[in-house]
Amino acid sequence: MVPLTVSEAAERLCVSSKVVGMWASRGWEPEPGVKVKLTVVDRRGKYKAARYSWTELTQAEKDTRRKRNRCHRKPLTDLVTA
Repeated sequence: MVPLTVSEAAERLCVSSKVVGMWASRGWEPEPGVKVKLTVVDRRGKYKAARYSWTELTQAEKDTRRKRNRCHRKPLTDLVTA
C-alpha cells in the first residue's frame, strides 16, 4: 500500500492526527518495556510531509487499542474471595 501522511492515516484509522503524531515522535509499547516509533518511509509533496507505512500504522493502532483495553485492577473474583 502507498505510504500515508499523518492526516491521511488519521482519517483512515479513525483516530486524531495528534495520536498518529505521537506514534511517530514518542512511539508506543507493543509489549511492556518495549518502545517502538513509526519510521518515515519518504517525504513527498509541497511541504515534504513525512509519510509512514500502512502496516506500521495499523500495528500501532492495534497495539494502542489492546493496551487501552487492558485492566490494571484485580478481577472482581479475587476481591470476592479475599
